[in-house]
Amino acid sequence: MKREFYLGTYASPEEDGILRVEADFGKEQFTVKKAFKGIENPSWIAFDNAEENVLYCVNERTPDGGISAFRIEDGELVKAAELPTGGSDPCHISFNKSGKFLSAANYTSGSLSVFILDENGIPVQRTDFQQHEGKGVNPARQEGPHVHFSQYHKGELYCVDLGLDTIFRYTLDKKNGKLTEKQPFIHLPEGNGPRHFVFSPDHPDRIYILTELTSSVFFYEEEDGPSASRPMESISSHRTAATTASRSSVCGKTGSWSFFPSSKPAAGRPAISLFSGISRMGAERKAISSRPIRTAGSSRLCGGTKKKRHSKRCI
Repeated sequence: MKREFYLGTYASPEEDGILRVEADFGKEQFTVKKAFKGIENPSWIAFDNAEENVLYCVNERTPDGGISAFRIEDGELVKAAELPTGGSDPCHISFNKSGKFLSAANYTSGSLSVFILDENGIPVQRTDFQQHEGKGVNPARQEGPHVHFSQYHKGELYCVDLGLDTIFRYTLDKKNGKLTEKQPFIHLPEGNGPRHFVFSPDHPDRIYILTELTSSVFFYEEEDGPSASRPMESISSHRTAATTASRSSVCGKTGSWSFFPSSKPAAGRPAISLFSGISRMGAERKAISSRPIRTAGSSRLCGGTKKKRHSKRCI
């Protein structure tokens, strides 16, 4: 079986920024079918419509971060828009349920940007900008706010701030694209540095939060609304004990399994940890090794599958 997908990278405009790759699962082989230059640091890429005819990416740079949108025409990427986020180093984008608004998480500046999309899915204007304030207990990594990820859930926008150990939540005015901050959803124990989260598709009041600084998974469940969320349990995201060198990066859930890729686990190699019986965090856990894919030059690979409402960042 073969399938094509797109990969994003950290690359200069002169290097291959986005790659179209063919995966041959029978031969266990990847082949780069097309490489696209002129795109700076497209470290997160995504699709958001059923036709998959528009590809979105961040331009992770400082101080002037941006987002870009490309029409896919006859196998080529044709730039349709590039807009500034107003923040530094945007690293993630997400879409509301209607597909009318796009949100960008600006990591270094610790801010959140919202854009309205036209009828063709092209971003045309930034409608809001939210700047977080404060710092955490880790002077090296939490010297200020660092917004890493955002996701719409049950009509609200939730975002992770690694620097403040907090999951924030906002309501979105669907008429003007403005955000209104609500009571913070979750405050994690200090110094954990949350990076990514996923709500359970089977139990929408349950949230699994992956931390980068301690490589842990926190499981919370709502009681009488998000403001009353309580921690259920936390465990390491690696088979062996995590070290300060560990760097968990992203999490996801499918069926009864949850997965947590790590870019630098204690053993020094990329890995994916799988958990079964995730509703009981102490259940069986299995680790699967993975091999990195390399490109020529200094580009570092990120990822994105050609699938509706799914995107993937470098790990």
